[in-house]
Amino acid sequence: VDRDQFINLHGVNPDKIAIVPNGADVSEIVGSGEHQLPGDLKDKLADATVLLYAGSTNYQPNAAAVRFLSNRMMPELERMQVGRFKLILTGGGKKVADTHQAILNAGRLPDDAFKAVMARADICLAPTMSGSGTRLKILEYMAAGKAIVATPKGAEGIDCETDRHIVIAEPNRFVEEVIELAADGTKREQLGVAARELVRGKYDWDTCIKPLWRSVVLEITGQ
Repeated sequence: VDRDQFINLHGVNPDKIAIVPNGADVSEIVGSGEHQLPGDLKDKLADATVLLYAGSTNYQPNAAAVRFLSNRMMPELERMQVGRFKLILTGGGKKVADTHQAILNAGRLPDDAFKAVMARADICLAPTMSGSGTRLKILEYMAAGKAIVATPKGAEGIDCETDRHIVIAEPNRFVEEVIELAADGTKREQLGVAARELVRGKYDWDTCIKPLWRSVVLEITGQ
């Protein structure tokens, strides 16, 4: 989509454009389960079903996503299954009004701590409603083998299939999909395995960067 818009706006020769998608360092993320949660966070989570949303609220689409989670999703989950769910927010940024009591705002975490939080999460979320580009955090969730629920906008630009690599749901279906996925450990595991293989095959940085190197070589050699 970005390539086509660039061509239409600026009249660039399509042969001069190399598509280099966002990626993830799979080898760095696969071992995330080896990291330990901070003690206070581990105690607060206890045996809850843990949801994770990562993204700085200084970016407006992320702030809107946090408002959705706090004002719509978490109250509904609490009404349907009292005390079961905890949502961890990471990424830091400006405070977004008053958040739901079942939300733990961990702020901006060091890499090892974030990997530990991601490993503890049962379901990772991407309720993005606006913006452009692909979500790096979804690729990181996938590389870690996590089950993910995302809006169509959140999954935009990633070559994934719903119910195979990820669950894609409109905002009005988000709660139902989270409830169903929380109850189905087998599906969470299957999604995580498929997601990791997708990233390993298409979105590992070693693979993603190849179109750029090819275009540079062709330019240098004049082919």
